[in-house]
Amino acid sequence: MRLLILDDDATTLELLVKAFELEGHHCSAFQNPVLGVEAYLKARFDAVITDIRMPLMSGLDVVQALRDHDPQAKVLVLTGHADLDVANAAMTRGAAAFFVKPYRIERILETLRLYSPDKKDG
Repeated sequence: MRLLILDDDATTLELLVKAFELEGHHCSAFQNPVLGVEAYLKARFDAVITDIRMPLMSGLDVVQALRDHDPQAKVLVLTGHADLDVANAAMTRGAAAFFVKPYRIERILETLRLYSPDKKDG
């Protein structure tokens, strides 16, 4: 899968990219969510993984911008704060899934498999 990963923390971003690339995914990563959204508008991605709290643009804003552009966008939201209101807001805006840190990469991979373009229906 082609993944777009957005997180303002360089260490977290690097760890996510390594974990997903080890599973055979192609990743494009951005610390600046505005640049990440611009990349999405120019290229084709199977799914987006975004942190919720970032400067310049929140993960909620990312979900909204991507879903406004592409109603079929698959956006998975990661957060370090277990906040029910934020989770509800993300899902209301169209997030495909919401994960609270410490999240397990295996759970995210399971969710991504649901959206794999290679997944066979039936």
